[in-house]
Amino acid sequence: MKNFSCAFLISILIFGCTPEEKSASNDSLADTIVKPEPQDKTEVDILLDSTKLVLTHLSDTTVVKGDWVIFLRPDSARFDSYSEKLKSGIYAADADFGDASSMTIDTIIGNKNFKGIKAMISTHRFIKVVDCKECPVTIDRDTVNFGVILTGTGRPLKAEQNVYPGQHYIKAVRKYFEVKK
Repeated sequence: MKNFSCAFLISILIFGCTPEEKSASNDSLADTIVKPEPQDKTEVDILLDSTKLVLTHLSDTTVVKGDWVIFLRPDSARFDSYSEKLKSGIYAADADFGDASSMTIDTIIGNKNFKGIKAMISTHRFIKVVDCKECPVTIDRDTVNFGVILTGTGRPLKAEQNVYPGQHYIKAVRKYFEVKK
């Protein structure tokens, strides 16, 4: 009796899981999909950090508006190619830069004196800044592996391409945004 019950249950599962035959109607799956409303041709999506992805550039464009500290790092493909050529040198630079940028971002997020200033790490090739003093401007950072861009509404854009340890970046952010200790 046990074997019959098991066989019966298995056959129910097998026949219950087979797909239904298509009906003879002309309805298709495409007819049931809700199509999104057409979007503005300049904006595709707004990410949680208010970064906008735009159609006018490559898909690896970061667009920012407002007060930002943008740390620039190589993308994974570029990092891997450097790690094959440079061996340990890229790892040391990346570790120093990662520690200093993380420390700076944590300070900005956790300190009320930096209210309104946002920070991120970008591996995108293009950085488009919408509302700085010289804006709008698009930066092609193809030859810049590590660096930082400071930008604020109505302020001149500032960029550095060096890897600094420790508190250097937070000092630069304080000076640029005129934040008191």
